Amino acid sequence: MISNDNLSFTAIIEQDEDGYFVATVPSLKSCHTQAKTLEELYPRIQEVIELCLEEEQPINMKLIGIQQIQISGAKLTGNLKGNFDCRNIPINDIGL
Repeated sequence: MISNDNLSFTAIIEQDEDGYFVATVPSLKSCHTQAKTLEELYPRIQEVIELCLEEEQPINMKLIGIQQIQISGAKLTGNLKGNFDCRNIPINDIGL
């Protein structure tokens, strides 16, 4: 178990097609949660990080940026269609 009380983690938050907010913590491979509102999501992120730390060691990672990737003409399953976009979003542009 990790004893450092000052660990810092990056959480990636996305909104799914049903409107739920989904958070993933990349440095903990099984660490993700969801909620209907951001107000509900934030304490859940803290809770799931604490639970994951009981089972696994975090991978030392540093957030460099976020990139959206668009793929055109790919064969996808489910309801997804082609025509995705690829953009580099500097951290300063997303408020980090």
